Amino acid sequence: MHRPIALFVLAALTLGAQAPAPKPKAPAKKSARGVPAFQDLEGGLRVADIRPGKGEGAQAGQTLVVLYRGWLYDKALGRQGKLFDQAMDRRKPFRFPLGAKRVIQGWDRGLEGMKVGAKRVLFIPAELAYGARELKDDQGKVVIPADSTLVFEVQLLALEDAPAAP
Repeated sequence: MHRPIALFVLAALTLGAQAPAPKPKAPAKKSARGVPAFQDLEGGLRVADIRPGKGEGAQAGQTLVVLYRGWLYDKALGRQGKLFDQAMDRRKPFRFPLGAKRVIQGWDRGLEGMKVGAKRVLFIPAELAYGARELKDDQGKVVIPADSTLVFEVQLLALEDAPAAP
């Protein structure tokens, strides 16, 4: 398990409440301990850039090309728990159109403004993930229990502009 991610999640839980910001526009400032501070966004979504990127930020309509890992948040441990999904092969990255509702709301909201080369941690409450639904694998085993808070580490490899309308 990645110890730095555990520190980020722990920092997210111990930071005081802040007024929601509309979107992260710059990398989060570092806390006194050198851990990136989380930005609180609407709906309980929290984001922290652990590595800044370059260029223009991602916008709705663009296709994002990413590598990621996703964990269930473990309340007892106060950090990420079981890894439930990942796409870490640069030859087969995950692609999706931002803002098109093809991914959970926490991704559509939390990755907006992210720059190529950046690595971001998302702390996503159940309401912006799968809510009261549970997700099962092909064998019927529950992979994501209902009402789960999720933690993702996402690296943005590229932005692809939407194709021009005919």
